[in-house]
Amino acid sequence: MKYTCYDWYGNKKVDNIDNLKDAVREALKLDCEVHDENGDIIYSKWDGWNGDYPEIEKRWFPVADMEMVNKANDFIEKTGMFYEWCKLQRDQFYKWIGKSEWLHSDRWSATYDWVNDGRFANVDIPEDIVNCLVEEWETNVIHLKVGI
Repeated sequence: MKYTCYDWYGNKKVDNIDNLKDAVREALKLDCEVHDENGDIIYSKWDGWNGDYPEIEKRWFPVADMEMVNKANDFIEKTGMFYEWCKLQRDQFYKWIGKSEWLHSDRWSATYDWVNDGRFANVDIPEDIVNCLVEEWETNVIHLKVGI
């Protein structure tokens, strides 16, 4: 299936996109909506997912909160913990490789433990940094969410 992005005025912005996730990413960047080959709206920057679209529940994925992702990236950069953050994600991947499902709560718990293990004892830790780091993980590493 091919997807096309149209702006508020019905002008075609991007077409022939093969992947729905990429189409949604473009729609978010360009303030558009995504149409399928039949012209049906699947996703709209303004209205979200078209719940009446056939089998959308099997195909949709959440849109990332990019403010949280950016906050996590800033925190990792300012604390100089990029390598350690990547190491945590890699270690968890190897730990969970045999599981049939990787749960959000598993990522949250691993991140909470990582943030609170003493490595940031001399750092002013933002209250919501665990949620921000998990959002970054789900968006940029395992691509569960669409981020721009």
